[in-house]
Amino acid sequence: MKKTISINLSGFIFTIDEDAYSILSQYLTLLKNHFEKEEEGHEIVSDIESRIAELFKERITDSKQVITIEDINEIIAMLGTPEMIIDEDKSEPEQKTEEKQQEKNNEKDNRKFFRDIDDRVLGGVCSGLGAYFGIDTVIIRILMILLFFGFGPVLYIILWVVIPPALTTAQKLQMKGEKVNVKNIESSIKEEVNSVKENFKKNKYLDHTSSIIHKILSIIGTIIRAFFKVIVIIIGIAIIIICVMLLMSLLGFIHFASINTTDISFDYIWQMFASSTSIWLILIGLVLIIGVPMVFILYGIIKIIFRIKTSNKIVGITGLMFWLMGLFLVIGISFNEVYNFRSNASISETIKLDSINHDTLYIDILHEKNTLEPIMLFDHQYGFDTESDSTELYGYPDLEFEKSDSSFFELIIKKNSKGKNKKEAQLFASKITYKIKQTDSLLSLSEFFDFNGAKKWRMQNITLTIKVPKNKTIHLSKSINRLPFYISNEEDFYGEEIMEKYWKMNQNGSFSLK
Repeated sequence: MKKTISINLSGFIFTIDEDAYSILSQYLTLLKNHFEKEEEGHEIVSDIESRIAELFKERITDSKQVITIEDINEIIAMLGTPEMIIDEDKSEPEQKTEEKQQEKNNEKDNRKFFRDIDDRVLGGVCSGLGAYFGIDTVIIRILMILLFFGFGPVLYIILWVVIPPALTTAQKLQMKGEKVNVKNIESSIKEEVNSVKENFKKNKYLDHTSSIIHKILSIIGTIIRAFFKVIVIIIGIAIIIICVMLLMSLLGFIHFASINTTDISFDYIWQMFASSTSIWLILIGLVLIIGVPMVFILYGIIKIIFRIKTSNKIVGITGLMFWLMGLFLVIGISFNEVYNFRSNASISETIKLDSINHDTLYIDILHEKNTLEPIMLFDHQYGFDTESDSTELYGYPDLEFEKSDSSFFELIIKKNSKGKNKKEAQLFASKITYKIKQTDSLLSLSEFFDFNGAKKWRMQNITLTIKVPKNKTIHLSKSINRLPFYISNEEDFYGEEIMEKYWKMNQNGSFSLK
């Protein structure tokens, strides 16, 4: 157990153990004695204390609240002692030019971005950019003027609001990429004092006028910054409201999943693809995937607007876990449902149309009362019966024509379906029902097929193939255009151009006008 002491350093309260306090006190006394004869001695020591306070704050964490002797020794080694400064001054002429340049380059890598308010016209943005990138400030200002009629003013104002000013000597050194030690603090303060003296001697009136202009521009800058902060707050509040509304909409959409649009129940559509349990798990996963980032965006905006300084890693880890859980739910359930379409099966039925007394087969559509709301699923057309009490799904058959090797017409009905295995796929295919009606040479086809109690959609479809003997003829009524069909013909007709015409089967398997 060690005794601790509370100290006030540069306006900040720190808790420091007794041994560390003793070394710090001796160090500060040594600095005061070294700089007491300097005209700027008090300001140098004050800036060194400010830098020590900054370094103390960097070392204070949630798990470490006391400054230790190790911290003091590390800071003294970083800043240097008066004896180190004297020794460095004596040995400096002996250093090689390459070593100096190498040290300078290394220091540049550690520079930080600040606004240089000592060399400013408005907010010191251009001079800060010049110091950070090592470019002449005049060049930066010329580029900003060239961009004035574009996005230059907006960029300048944004940088003015975002970039902090270099207020302390330590920040000014960091801006230039120089080490923040006792020697450089002393040199910086002396340069500032000498610069002020020279400017004052050259033109007192100009300096006074410049000071007034700077104050006016500073006030204008403060007003502009305040205005943009208000705009940022308004935008942030708007985003918060939007996020809350989106979250409420997302939850409301899940709660009212059976909302109807165009007379079709979404609840029924979802249940055609997957089980109710899978649907709800996917919805929960989507809520987590979308909702968790929105909550954290909302949380971040509130922290920025109200300047709440907190970093709770548990909250972040918990949010990430919930988001990953949602992602795994969606991916896992989706893969499980895709597995239900793994196998394919077909059942074919061939109907001989040998009772036709003519060489021409007339084809039309059975007149049925059902009115379907069409929907395309994986290149197959389906429809929902919106007039019945319970929404049912039907499918439109594909119609094809081929040359027959026999002397009579044939109709092949091929029923296809998928399933998680061959047996299930065959079961779904066998449940498909399709109506046809033949009256002498008239063949009437149903516009759609029925799933006949199959509650799940497994890509069920029907292909109708009418086989036509050579030199025999077919005639398609206009109603056939309601089915997806294909007929190869030498005239290259398609769609309604094919309807109400007589087409003769040729040797090569294509049709020609009779």
